[in-house]
Amino acid sequence: MKRIIMMCGLLAFVATANWSCNCHRSATSSPSAEASYDNGYNNGFGNNTDTDEEAAAREARCNARRMNNPDLAQANSDIDNDIADAEQMARATANAAAAEAIADAKAKAADAKKARANGQYCKAYDLFNEAYGLLADSYADDAATYAESSSNETAQKAAADADVYADAAHKDGLGCAMAASRNARLNAEIARDAEQNASRANTAYNDRSTADFMANDALSMAEESGSKAAKTDAKDASGKAYRGNLAASYAASAKSFAASAKAYADKSKNDEAKAAADEAQNYAAVAAEAARMGDVAAAYRAARAAQQAAARARRTVTGGDSKPVVDNTKPAAGGSAADRAQLQKYLEQINTTVHFDFGSTEPKYDSKTDIAIRALCAAMKADKRVKVLITGHTDNVGTAKGNMNYGKKRAEAMKQVMVGLGAPANSIATASRGQEEPVVDNDTDEHRNQNRRAVITLR
Repeated sequence: MKRIIMMCGLLAFVATANWSCNCHRSATSSPSAEASYDNGYNNGFGNNTDTDEEAAAREARCNARRMNNPDLAQANSDIDNDIADAEQMARATANAAAAEAIADAKAKAADAKKARANGQYCKAYDLFNEAYGLLADSYADDAATYAESSSNETAQKAAADADVYADAAHKDGLGCAMAASRNARLNAEIARDAEQNASRANTAYNDRSTADFMANDALSMAEESGSKAAKTDAKDASGKAYRGNLAASYAASAKSFAASAKAYADKSKNDEAKAAADEAQNYAAVAAEAARMGDVAAAYRAARAAQQAAARARRTVTGGDSKPVVDNTKPAAGGSAADRAQLQKYLEQINTTVHFDFGSTEPKYDSKTDIAIRALCAAMKADKRVKVLITGHTDNVGTAKGNMNYGKKRAEAMKQVMVGLGAPANSIATASRGQEEPVVDNDTDEHRNQNRRAVITLR
């Protein structure tokens, strides 16, 4: 990979780094005479012109300076976990270059620990420095793998940034190498998430939750249109989605949309609505044929087209406004003690937690949570005494201060969603707990995903 020369001082401005970078010398500057031995064992003691006495004295001075170095202690404490994290990503990418770099880093780290235990602090410092540089290289290779398998611009940018940090990891002292390795890892994770999100988007129709979400949309429209046939088909679609029969679920949703479209057209007696209803019926037939052939993608596309046609028919009746999806789970809206108790019981029974991708403030949730949030917003709109608190949370990647700010942004983002659904803005308070209250340990990607969340509670 082409490495871009970068000053280590840049790392001090990166909010996501857990270590600070206290070195300010660029890659092209010359070390001072004192730094020539203080920079480490290899630079200070590989000089063949030194006598044994001079080399020993130089080593002793350097060891004395490095003995209580906080970066050395940090590296000794963290290196095993950092190697394990790098190995996990390298296994996922099956990148041979990344695996080789990690193997070299592991050997360097083992030697560094031995040197430190033997009081060879300068040698340990240099070896840890090299180990973290190699870990940064492995993350840059991982990021490149994700970028190469995706046309996603975010993945491409993250891979380039990981390469910059990998280069920086080899330029200066151990503190900078640790910070650069950390940031190379974060960018590799960004590249991975961007590639995976792009992949999921291309095959979203194969996800059962997508079929379930469409079935719920069909049920919402059926209830609004008043079509019993549409309700029956939507419930059939939901059942098929639950059983994993996705093509049949999409076909049932398409049939439901067509029935709702006909109900809207019958109400409006509008030519545009009738044409939209006929179009929805045609797409429902296409979806049914696709399901018979087992073509999930074609069934999904036809169902989406039927959904859009039904929406055009609906606009002739509603003028474009959609009623909140409340189903039969809508809680009482009143502000009395009994009403609030009913609402509290309702909130305890549903999922009022939304999650976020890494580096994102866009909430993600399934159709059941969507129904719950819409119902809550309807209750808040009906009675201004119903108030909620949205608390944002993060994983432990980055700084505590930065995560506290990011948790607040996530809570505010969810507030805007609820305001858009009709909840009064002044009835919603926001707060952040940052990384302080994880629901699970931040030891795996799956667990970190669970911790990136916003929680809605009554206040």
